[in-house]
Amino acid sequence: MAIDTIDAAILAHRAWVGGFQSCYKGINNETFDLAKARDWSSCILGRWLSSEMARQQLGAAGHQEICSLHVRFHEIAGTIAERLNGGQVQQDTQALISQFDELSKELVNLLRLSKRKN
Repeated sequence: MAIDTIDAAILAHRAWVGGFQSCYKGINNETFDLAKARDWSSCILGRWLSSEMARQQLGAAGHQEICSLHVRFHEIAGTIAERLNGGQVQQDTQALISQFDELSKELVNLLRLSKRKN
């Protein structure tokens, strides 16, 4: 799926987050693919962020900030998935889930701010 607007990027991100959350909340009992959780470029938002269109729409500084945040978001998602897949839910997993949720909100807010600037 190709996306060409910041709104579509936000929707794609929210869909990915919803699928991931359903896994760690036990709603979806399938194992989440660790590679996909950790790989920021495998999701629709990540592929869009790699495009020239994203660079143009977000501006150089905004693009760099959002990309850095997106990479960190996926690092945390990968760690959560690894723990869940291995049955090693640890006490600090909830702290990671909180970080995951906060980074997701921050990504959406930065994308919205970039949209307003254009």
